[in-house]
Formats: sequence, C-alpha cells, structure tokens
Amino acid sequence: ALCIIAAAAPVLAQAPADPTSERKVVVVAAKVKDLDVDHYLWGAELVAARIKGPTTVISGGLAAALKQVREAPGTVRGIVEVLIDVHSWDEEVRITCFDTSGRELWKDKAKVNMGGSEEALARKMLERAIQKAAKRSVCGR
Repeated sequence: ALCIIAAAAPVLAQAPADPTSERKVVVVAAKVKDLDVDHYLWGAELVAARIKGPTTVISGGLAAALKQVREAPGTVRGIVEVLIDVHSWDEEVRITCFDTSGRELWKDKAKVNMGGSEEALARKMLERAIQKAAKRSVCGR
C-alpha cells in the first residue's frame, strides 16, 4: 500500500497492526537511453519523500529492487519505478508500482510538456505524474 502524497493519506490514517505495515517500498529510477544508470535518481528521491510509510531509494533500477526482494524476503512491500525521459521526441515521465514479484500493479504518466530546460521539464512532468499517482492505492501487498 503506497500513498504518494501525504494529503492523499486518509486510507492509511488507521495504521494496521500487522507486520506488513513496516515493510518498505523500494523506489528506483529507471535507466533512460544513453544516460548514466542513476541520472534521474533525484526523481526517485522526490517520489520517495512523498510516499507515506517506510521507503528506501536504491540505485540500479528495477533489477536492483528485485534483487533486494530476493536477498531480504519479507522486508519489501512494493517497488516504485520512476522513469523520466525528456531526451526524445516522445517525452514521458512515468511512475509504476510493482509487487515484489515484478508484476505491474498500476502506472501513471505525464506526456505533455510545457517546454524549458531538461531539469525544469523533468520536474514539471514528474510533479504531474506524482499528482496522478497520489490518487492510486498504496503500492505493494
């Protein structure tokens, strides 16, 4: 159960007493084209900061998150992957929630941009994707 924005947290107001409430959501940045693997790690950090409950940001993308699930079973609730691609004609920012097996649970994206520098464009589009994702159920199981 992932809640991206604290304002959208009424569902989590009554914290469950079960042990799953302490499992964390792992947040990663997806590799984009020819950029460094963690070029947009700051985007994952921004998303993690808006998630209600325990989170951790790791480098290495979805593969690293799935590896962490395998190496520490029972400690991860879900995985959130943040993809920021503002270097192609089909610019897109996407936030995807996966369960611990890597199966996609939901996805929200922003595609229309308002122009600007790479970072300004990425930040504006990420904010719109976060606003959409905030309306989703909490990430994971």
